[in-house]
Amino acid sequence: MGIWIYLSITQVILPPSDDVYILEDGVTKRISRAEYEVLYRQSCDPYIVNPTLDNYVYERNVTNNYVQIASEVGLFYPIWRPVEVGIKKANQLIPLLEEGLTLLFTPPLDKFRELEPSMGWGTYEHFTEFIQEYLAACKEYPNTEVCAS
Repeated sequence: MGIWIYLSITQVILPPSDDVYILEDGVTKRISRAEYEVLYRQSCDPYIVNPTLDNYVYERNVTNNYVQIASEVGLFYPIWRPVEVGIKKANQLIPLLEEGLTLLFTPPLDKFRELEPSMGWGTYEHFTEFIQEYLAACKEYPNTEVCAS
């Protein structure tokens, strides 16, 4: 199970996209059609997303296996339940994500690795990569609406 994280823009139509979504290490990642063909050389066509229909400038599926690590650094509610803590816009997330990232890089890091699930989906490294990516998206699109579902 996972949660979809979105940053959406209203009243703006984005250009059509050739994006492909893949599941890698428990995380859905967006890659180009060209990258998909090089990496997977699949005979079947991937699902192509057209962002003109939804106006998402950022979307990612994140495994719920990160919940323990997120809770440890104060990011569970801002990411999984933003409405419950009054977060509506990406700019409200920026200081929280920055603070959480600082804590994630504060030794001893083994305390976070101990919270990783044994099956390998939801590692400390992947969580920190997600937070860095999400923070960059929030900074790039600070006035977008935050949604988690």
